[in-house]
Amino acid sequence: MHNKRKKTNNGFTLVELMVIVAIISILATVAVPGFNDFIQRNSVASEANRLISILRYARSEAVQLQRDIRVCQANATQDDCGTGNNGFLVIDAFNSKVLQATPPFSGDLVISNVNITFSEDGSTGNAGAITVRDGKNKNSADIQLNVAGLVTL
Repeated sequence: MHNKRKKTNNGFTLVELMVIVAIISILATVAVPGFNDFIQRNSVASEANRLISILRYARSEAVQLQRDIRVCQANATQDDCGTGNNGFLVIDAFNSKVLQATPPFSGDLVISNVNITFSEDGSTGNAGAITVRDGKNKNSADIQLNVAGLVTL
């Protein structure tokens, strides 16, 4: 009696492999746009939180030093106030000394004009909203600043 073993194939056929590749490409097509939007939303939120930190630092310095402290968008050389995405400056209004200079914000973010002065008691006359948004206007974050100098997102 002959003992014949049936040969078993291990692996995938070409048709099975093509079906798997098709499923992966369909899933990637659906997932990538959502992932890009997720990254952009997180970028806006991260930069809004960074601006909140800058504003809170400026307010605490105003109270600690007992004099006016100004926060503004930096010029290209980061030695005075300006416009554009060149970062932010925290300036002692008494002697024009730059207390903090931050690097520019990442990506294509647009930030409404920031020119805020905190007085020695931490209050400000510049109450209102500061908007951080992406360049496509899809995602934004509003930072609220009240007259007492409190900053919230």
